Amino acid sequence: MSMTIATFKRIEKKYRLDTFQMADLSVAIAPYVEIDQYGLSRIDSLYYDTPDRSMIARSLEKPLYKEKLRVRAYGDFDEASEVFVELKKKYEGVVYKRRVRMSRLGAQAYLSGSCSYEEAMAAYPVAPCDGDAAIGRHARIVSEPTALDLQIAREIDALIARNPGFKPSVLITCTRTAYRSKPFVGGDLRLTFDEQIGYRDLFSNKPYVLGEGFTPLTGSGEFLMEVKAPGSVPMWFAKALGKSCAYPSSFSKYGSAYSDIISKTQGRHCA
Repeated sequence: MSMTIATFKRIEKKYRLDTFQMADLSVAIAPYVEIDQYGLSRIDSLYYDTPDRSMIARSLEKPLYKEKLRVRAYGDFDEASEVFVELKKKYEGVVYKRRVRMSRLGAQAYLSGSCSYEEAMAAYPVAPCDGDAAIGRHARIVSEPTALDLQIAREIDALIARNPGFKPSVLITCTRTAYRSKPFVGGDLRLTFDEQIGYRDLFSNKPYVLGEGFTPLTGSGEFLMEVKAPGSVPMWFAKALGKSCAYPSSFSKYGSAYSDIISKTQGRHCA
């Protein structure tokens, strides 16, 4: 794995695509992009919220500023997983993402409030990645946070302090294919295509059964494309969007899961 990037600032737009639009776009972008370091992977995102889910409720009101906290894993979401604890903020349409890399057990201990970030890193170190030596970390294990890691952890601490009762709310899963612009193209365009998006309500009283599926958020043959760039997209990509008749769509995975949960809850109450 290449060096972990801890901070991002970019414009993000989402597009819901059908099979035909996906096919057209795949052909159009092929000369300009390449598979990124994660390629085709399963992504599990564990969203944290207050007991009444006030954070996502506020977010859906589309305020000028909003924030969310999640734990993201690429691949199997098991105890040995490397995960990212991500603080995602959005202000006036610009997304700021800050994250720290931890082991799953370390992230669980830290976010449960049973120990500090530093204590969790020491007790549950994460396996190193290729870029650790470049930022002064030991090659065998990563248990020593950098100054930037500590700064981000304090921001996460502040978010948790502002939202009493923080706990896991919804687990989102999807299959993702990720691309980045080729070196000769220039710029820093990143494209991701998600399919088979589903969720599990962690507030539900229904016991979890191993192997039980997720509630789907997208239909068969439907894709969610996310376009991530530091500014405007290149002309070749704008033309590709036009030819495929793809238009921006407001779609939040966690927001959609929350809306579905509320809808089902209200339906049961009315029955």
